[in-house]
Amino acid sequence: MHVTSDQLVASLRGKGLRITASRRAICRVLAESHDEHLTAADLGARAEAELGKAVDQSTIYRTIEALELAGHLHHVHFGHGPGVVHLVDEPEHHHIVCEVCGRTEDIPFTEVSRLLDGLEERYGFRGGSVHFALMGTCTTCTS
Repeated sequence: MHVTSDQLVASLRGKGLRITASRRAICRVLAESHDEHLTAADLGARAEAELGKAVDQSTIYRTIEALELAGHLHHVHFGHGPGVVHLVDEPEHHHIVCEVCGRTEDIPFTEVSRLLDGLEERYGFRGGSVHFALMGTCTTCTS
């Protein structure tokens, strides 16, 4: 079941944030984009398109931060570009990203957990990252 924009708004209200038209638009965009990875710029552009007016960047970043702290968003960096966020209501996963074409694939957490278990056995290191991206080159780009 996907989180709704009303649930996101309620979470922001619970964090003591003022609920503005911009914040409501950001929450709607996130709820409607549950299976996408959005940059702050993507999120702002979609909210602005919905509202028909500019959304202050600080509102976008504060809203992202509050929703991340509330446990609704994951934040990850795909290489050297801007960070992306997506809702936690997606199945837990990590990412593989082609550094040439930018293709991004979600990989189930269970596949990564086997790798992390091996690192713990071999190096005595227990991975703590909730979310990460493995950079490389897809087979299309290596051909």
